[in-house]
Amino acid sequence: MRIRDILSGLKVKDIAGADQTHVVTVTPEESLADAARTLSEKKIGVLVVCDDRGQLVGVLSERDIVRAVAAYGKDAVGKSVDAFMTRKVETCSLSDPPHRVIRRMSLGNFRHMPVMEGKAIKGLISSKDIVKYYVESGNPEQLAHLLKGFSWV
Repeated sequence: MRIRDILSGLKVKDIAGADQTHVVTVTPEESLADAARTLSEKKIGVLVVCDDRGQLVGVLSERDIVRAVAAYGKDAVGKSVDAFMTRKVETCSLSDPPHRVIRRMSLGNFRHMPVMEGKAIKGLISSKDIVKYYVESGNPEQLAHLLKGFSWV
């Protein structure tokens, strides 16, 4: 069986990190200080931003916070998440092939992607989750093929 055939049979739902337990949400109105505190306490790199109906409206990453502090200094922490969140969010579905998802992450220069089913957030998957899955699969050909999807390889 060819590696491409093996990879195309895998789905995001097969990856351990792509589940609801990895999703930590904030509202757009929360302060950047509170969001940064949540990231630190949970030891995570991104927060999913949801409106009062629970709908995805953005993501806030560590990078977003660094940019905010670089632009506004200490005043940034008193501003709202809404001012700095990434609004154009790339998402995937549970049925997407992981090797395509990680390629999109690489080309877009981000590491986390909400997993959606329609408008419902089903989870969050990271490039780390995908690489870990392939490393633990014990198949070096699969991992080599996956790494070809990175824009820097």
